[in-house]
Amino acid sequence: MSKFLYGALLWVRWIASSTPGYVHPDEYFQSPEITANAILDIDSYIPWEFEKENAIRAVIPPFLTTGLPFWILKTVSQPVVPNAVDMFLVERFSCLVATLVMDYAIYRICRCLDKDPKLPMALFATSHVVLVYYVRPFSNSFESLILCLSIWCFCTLLENATSPTSAFALGSLLVAGVFTRITFALFGLPIGVAYLYNGFTKSQPKRFLSSLIPFTLGATLVAMVFVLADSLYYGTIQVIIDNVPLTDFVQVMDAITYPQKLLTIRASGIPVLTPLNNLLYNTDKSNLEQHGLHPLYLHFLVNFPMLFGPLVLGAVAAVTKANEQHVVYRTLSAIVVFGLGGLSFVPHQEARFLAPLLVPLIFIFTWNRAKLSRTFWVIWMLFNLITGFIFGYLHQGGVVPSMMYLQQQTLGLRNCKLAANSELICDLKTTDMAYTNEYNVTSNVLFYKTYMAPRHLVGYPKAWEVSRDRPHVRIEDFGSDWDRLDKELHSRSGVTLLNLHDEYEPHVNFAPSKDGTFFERTLIVAPSTAMLPRVGDARYLLVASFNPHVNFDDGEILLDAIKEGTFSRAMIGLNVYLLLSDG
Repeated sequence: MSKFLYGALLWVRWIASSTPGYVHPDEYFQSPEITANAILDIDSYIPWEFEKENAIRAVIPPFLTTGLPFWILKTVSQPVVPNAVDMFLVERFSCLVATLVMDYAIYRICRCLDKDPKLPMALFATSHVVLVYYVRPFSNSFESLILCLSIWCFCTLLENATSPTSAFALGSLLVAGVFTRITFALFGLPIGVAYLYNGFTKSQPKRFLSSLIPFTLGATLVAMVFVLADSLYYGTIQVIIDNVPLTDFVQVMDAITYPQKLLTIRASGIPVLTPLNNLLYNTDKSNLEQHGLHPLYLHFLVNFPMLFGPLVLGAVAAVTKANEQHVVYRTLSAIVVFGLGGLSFVPHQEARFLAPLLVPLIFIFTWNRAKLSRTFWVIWMLFNLITGFIFGYLHQGGVVPSMMYLQQQTLGLRNCKLAANSELICDLKTTDMAYTNEYNVTSNVLFYKTYMAPRHLVGYPKAWEVSRDRPHVRIEDFGSDWDRLDKELHSRSGVTLLNLHDEYEPHVNFAPSKDGTFFERTLIVAPSTAMLPRVGDARYLLVASFNPHVNFDDGEILLDAIKEGTFSRAMIGLNVYLLLSDG
């Protein structure tokens, strides 16, 4: 692959990493929602997996993928209200960098195997798994990175079986993978077994022992670090550094910056094992029922081809026809068989669970190939273009832009004053100038028929929750619950449209709440195809719309409109409505 082509594909990947498509809530609620709360000190939604009573997720993976970038952002810019666009781009950029590391790992694997890296790297760079999933902060993306690096370390050990560095790294990576996602055990097991078998059968006992010791040491040290980090986060262990209890990530970075403080560490409590908690949770079928049960064939017949398209047929054909005895080829084949087979026995099946299989499949498919046919490339490019466009751009694509809009609409308030009808009017300025003249002001933001709103993108400082001279924001997700939304809207006050300022001066209105204790306005965020409840004499004013936004739950409505010739771009939008009063 030429430098020009690689550069062009990197540009495409960079563009893809900044697209607003929203694949699944876990891309936000298993990483940036947790880290933004802890590091940027802003309001967010902490999911049940990260609550102390459950403790089934390790905290190091999210703090590495989005926590460290957020810490850099905070250190460099020191914002009172972090900008939504900055946060979004920073968290995506960190994932983009991770894919570059995978590029390099693939290149090194090819060199270890004495193969041309052009074809594997081209397939990797053009796969929608990279352009959609890997550039988003999914735990599956971090799991994929660890698997790719593990394969590289394994190949390096085949070249030099006694390399202590590679052995230490492999042990560290395999344990880190299990802590990242318990499913990594299925992907990593063949590598661990192949490493032990190859070392035991191909090396002298003393030479193998010289490799096994650093392998075990790496695995042990990483396990200890993960257990300590999880125990600190979930509060089962208390650590005191320099006579100050360790309570947040910033203190950890401070201790690393000043290593002498590490000499003052004291600890007490009981450690928590998040992989064990995760395993116990997911082996209880009643727990999985809460997230949805799927037929056991879904991965094999639907998710596998949906992720990898023509690569599936080619890789399966290569495995069934080849008599390849190379240990790496057999290990890669075992990763695919164990990963796909093992995950197929779990009744909760989502396509992204199979994302780590991309690199093994690419190497299996290209093992004995120097080039691919034009027909394959046409099918491959069309497949990835269509799936990438749908999931990376169209799907729930209005949610993130709406959060960026709502940040300014809810936090950029200043110079609030009473109007003649007892409503409140506030100027709309930048978020760092927010001041309500000590009026108690709340913006209610209600999301209906969308994925959960990534609240950290509003950037609402937690310190403002108890401040009387700062605006307050209340975000609620209603899913498809019409009755709950109807009840909520009936309890809210609509505003009247007053213009007491210059018509070119942006401002917003707030109405007294029904109990008279504060001023409020209510914004409803819903797809343009969604019907909203009728609320007495109140009306809805469309104040913003974000296109494209495709909600597959309303697919029949869109298909019918296309058939009838009534389809318009407005039908694939996410609208923001203001609740009005006729009073």
